[in-house]
Amino acid sequence: MSVRAAGALLLRPSSAAISAATALIVGNPLIGFICGYLYTRLFLQGAFVRSYHGSLRETIQEVLSKPDHSVSPPIGEPSVPSEQDRESAQRILDAVPADKASDVLPTLARLATEYEALRSAMPFGIERTLRMRGVAARMKWLGLAAVPFVRQLSQSASPGERLAALKFLQMKFDPAYIDWLAERIVKEAVFIGYQAASALQARAQAAGRLEAQQIKTAVRKMLEGDAADDRANINISSQIGHVGAPERSVYCMTKHAMEGLTKAAAIEFAPRIRVNTVAPTFVDTPMTQPFFENEHFRNWVFDRIPMGRLLQGEQVAAAVLYPASPAVAMITGTSLRIDGGWTA
Repeated sequence: MSVRAAGALLLRPSSAAISAATALIVGNPLIGFICGYLYTRLFLQGAFVRSYHGSLRETIQEVLSKPDHSVSPPIGEPSVPSEQDRESAQRILDAVPADKASDVLPTLARLATEYEALRSAMPFGIERTLRMRGVAARMKWLGLAAVPFVRQLSQSASPGERLAALKFLQMKFDPAYIDWLAERIVKEAVFIGYQAASALQARAQAAGRLEAQQIKTAVRKMLEGDAADDRANINISSQIGHVGAPERSVYCMTKHAMEGLTKAAAIEFAPRIRVNTVAPTFVDTPMTQPFFENEHFRNWVFDRIPMGRLLQGEQVAAAVLYPASPAVAMITGTSLRIDGGWTA
């Protein structure tokens, strides 16, 4: 066949021409096979990659679209991952191959940006806190898949990415970050500081004696260090902590106790921590509004407020900022009454 092919081109084909004809006869099908194989492989590989990314996006979207049903922990208790948190995080982990962990980073970056936007754009209040908490919960659900990036995120200049690192450590604690977590308590904004304190407190309760002591030492060192030159504890009391009122004996007792605790704590914790109270009058909230449907009660309250109106929640928050400010670093052991003149 090679001789005939070469003869079709040359009257007297040489051995080199016959060899070239042989190479063409054998090579053309081989080249065609190789090209077909490479095309098929690249096509299938692209299809698999598209299918994987589509599946991952769907899983992440499905998990992150679920509402956060976790409830706020009791006062003094840390915020810890719930069973739902762990199930959601495991679903995302199962959808991400070990060598593809970075595929969750774009979603994480969007959540970090969302947190920072909420923090800067929304006014202080419960709605802002709840929105930030929802973002933090979704970060937590990425936690198991994104654990390899804790170090990178903990060193980020972005508060949102540092918050993500904290949420990941709540899901999977690493003792190597004990000092970093303790530092967050005094160096970060309150929301992030609370998340750091939660991670440490939850771990201290579950860890062995040596690790628990390491956590306590790290927190104590940070609270007593230069990083927390102005530390303030603000207790919420009441105008009733300064006067008496009918049919409120137990309430009066507890609020007077809060005022006494504040004065004693201010002496005990000085000069490291300032302790004050904010003592509001009745605040206009959905909880108190039904009380004011009673005309007798309404008249009794308004007769005692010279300003003639109820307090708003935003005004309580603004009042808390005053004793919390380093500008009043010599104020401790006192009570800021925002009662419209009730106790004047």
